Amino acid sequence: MAIEISSQRDRVESRTLSNIKVGAKNKRQSTSVNATNDNVTFSQNAKLFMEAKQTAQGAPDVRQDRIDALRPMVQTGTYLLDNQQIAQAVVQAEPGLFRS
Repeated sequence: MAIEISSQRDRVESRTLSNIKVGAKNKRQSTSVNATNDNVTFSQNAKLFMEAKQTAQGAPDVRQDRIDALRPMVQTGTYLLDNQQIAQAVVQAEPGLFRS
């Protein structure tokens, strides 16, 4: 049996599972099935997705150190935003966002 998750252009990794024995018992009989040479192929996109998911799950939900540093500035009104810098960061992070 082959399970394939890939795009047509980027097949990357294939692993072989062999000598798998699956047993199922019924009241009257026992069945054993041998499967050999099963392949699973992951595309580069799937690998990147799995890596990103693991990284996101390992990241803390809150950056408490950053909150602690900014809280007094916000409370006193001394925290100022640079709209130009924010816009540039958005354009750099998402270059296709404003294309039609």
